[in-house]
Amino acid sequence: MGNMSVGETLRYAVKNIPYYEEKPEYDPIRKNYDRINEERAEDLLLKLPVIDAAIFREDNYKSLIPKNDASMRIFLTSGSSGKPKSIPRTSDSISAQALSLDDLISSTSREKVFGKDQDIIGSVSDALGVAVSQLPRMPAVSGEIFSEYIKYKRAIEISNPYSTNLLDLAEEAYSLLKPGKSIIWGGFDPVLLKLVGSLDDDSSKKLRNYNEKMKTWLITGGTYTSRSQANLLKELLGTPSFSVNYGTTESAMGLGPHSGNVRLSRYNNYYLLLDNEGLHKLDRNAIGRTGELVITNKMERGQEIAPLINYNLHDIIKIIDFSPGGDPIFEYISRSDGIVHFSVAKLTDPVAARTMDALRDRFGMDITGYFTVTKKDGIDVLTLVIENGKSKLKDREISSILNTLKGVLSGQGPELSYVIGNDLGKVSVEFGDASSIPKGKPKLIYDLRSKE
Repeated sequence: MGNMSVGETLRYAVKNIPYYEEKPEYDPIRKNYDRINEERAEDLLLKLPVIDAAIFREDNYKSLIPKNDASMRIFLTSGSSGKPKSIPRTSDSISAQALSLDDLISSTSREKVFGKDQDIIGSVSDALGVAVSQLPRMPAVSGEIFSEYIKYKRAIEISNPYSTNLLDLAEEAYSLLKPGKSIIWGGFDPVLLKLVGSLDDDSSKKLRNYNEKMKTWLITGGTYTSRSQANLLKELLGTPSFSVNYGTTESAMGLGPHSGNVRLSRYNNYYLLLDNEGLHKLDRNAIGRTGELVITNKMERGQEIAPLINYNLHDIIKIIDFSPGGDPIFEYISRSDGIVHFSVAKLTDPVAARTMDALRDRFGMDITGYFTVTKKDGIDVLTLVIENGKSKLKDREISSILNTLKGVLSGQGPELSYVIGNDLGKVSVEFGDASSIPKGKPKLIYDLRSKE
């Protein structure tokens, strides 16, 4: 794709993107239009405003669409980091991210950034043969980028984001694998945890044996994968697990092994760090500094993109080091907006029904009720509302019911067990009566977060 520059992005933005064209805050770009080299562009970024997800609320995102009739697609985020957002991306944007992923994997392989995990990254970069994708396609973005990457590597792609049998997918992939080639498997970690937990013991052993024998490399997309969650995936699947596609919708691309730290690709982005003192360049002077990650898209002449300038991902990171090629390596800390991913919120009706049956068996009475999902302080709260039985159950027994509820939910699969065991959300029990039942058709699960 050639040399990409921040300066070219800034010039393109004030000339073609209404959002930047109309705002006086971007006058510094207009005043320096013909004199923006890379060094000057980096200094300009420190003086420009920081924007965040508010730019995508309601119809605001439409002002980011280029005026020059660029071919656009509107990607909807999953909402895992708040409410779903509509983000315009061009084909050039998707191609740049796919090449960024390849650059990240291949340069990490060459530069020996992650020590003992290096051979695995190298085997994928040099000898990719088959890819299994369970990453969602349109209107999500992770699967689109992954597919573009597979095409670029001239590999075979098996794409089935809706398959519920990992072993079937694995057997098909291995039947297509040529000698000396490796397999890459892409998916969201909560989904993979749920699916591997649904396998019986024999199928689970077969899957691990396949992966251990055939050089299968796992990547997870969409959100940062915690160290403990990556290790859990590695144990259950029998594969080395890496977190990639970090912040894909906003175009940031990162790679990190299960050991922890993440490498960011500078191929199609420039990065800043925001803390209480303001914006800072990500150079060696930033090592040891903690703050929020801010990105600006790069581009080359002839590209048509919907660039983000000083976009705050609201991810708090600590800069650990830089790769030999100059890419930042960071430790993920948390999100500054307090949002926590909580997989129990995806509780299904069959799981809820089994949970209620288990509680009835445990307490020997006809307990009836329903579940609600609410949000408090950025964390989802799953509540079992018991409609009757208060006359038979004493209030002090609520703790016993709660402990049983947590145990039953944890037994429904590794995903729920992981979330409950690591306090990634809250589980509670309360008594209710007929007046507490939400209006409408009776359900087992009421998701009330959108009404808050």
